[in-house]
Amino acid sequence: MQMNDFGANPAPGHVVDDRVGAYWRSLDDSSIVVYRRPEDTYAEEVRIRIWQYVTTPSPDYWTPDMPDYDSDWVALDAGANAIELSHNLGGDPDDYLVDTQYRSPGVDGINLRYYGGADFGINPAPGHLSDDRVGAYWRSLTDASVFVFRRDEDDYAPEIRLRIWVMPSPAYDSGWFPLGQDAVQTLVHNLGGNVDDYLVDMQYRSAADGVNQRYYGGADFGANTIIGAENDRVGAYWRSLNTASITTYRRPEDIYAEELRVRI
Repeated sequence: MQMNDFGANPAPGHVVDDRVGAYWRSLDDSSIVVYRRPEDTYAEEVRIRIWQYVTTPSPDYWTPDMPDYDSDWVALDAGANAIELSHNLGGDPDDYLVDTQYRSPGVDGINLRYYGGADFGINPAPGHLSDDRVGAYWRSLTDASVFVFRRDEDDYAPEIRLRIWVMPSPAYDSGWFPLGQDAVQTLVHNLGGNVDDYLVDMQYRSAADGVNQRYYGGADFGANTIIGAENDRVGAYWRSLNTASITTYRRPEDIYAEELRVRI
């Protein structure tokens, strides 16, 4: 799930400062909370699936192995330098599946609110101001380490946890492919079956940030930009998943997703 506050160049069917997308928060051992934002048109329905790794696999459903790397909960200061996490897994990072979660005190608890990073518009979340920058992301994944960064006014990710699985070959792998700014690419996978059984992973790659999920799902910059300009639209996302294909899109001013890779 991802969310965004549109800037001066909203997506078709929306107006300036619309708040779109959805997120989950408050995960505990009995429940999870999901929220759809006020002007959203993309998440009319939401589906949550949870996998639990156990020492004795169940004969009735798939359970993942223990992760090959688990950072455990790491404290992050908002707006500070990115933190390098050393995993030293070796091999080929193209085989890695990376999972990230946040943890904060209070109602949000374990959450993925504004994953990848978002800039608020004129209708910020409670406790925030217009143009606040929130969320966190990972970047610069190699066979030895990965960097995590918490944005300057964030209060959702004071702690972050990153796990990596070295995965077997997926049923479908697009491989790395270049995608121009404001470009669409439909990938044909022809897996058939039921799309409700698919697990989809998408990563970016750029010369500056390496393999990353910076502004995953898309973000519109506000007035507090360091790289780029106010109202730049960055990141990338996937949509239109069916039993034969999936469509990817890179946003008009993006510099983080020069190449994309989708695995199912």
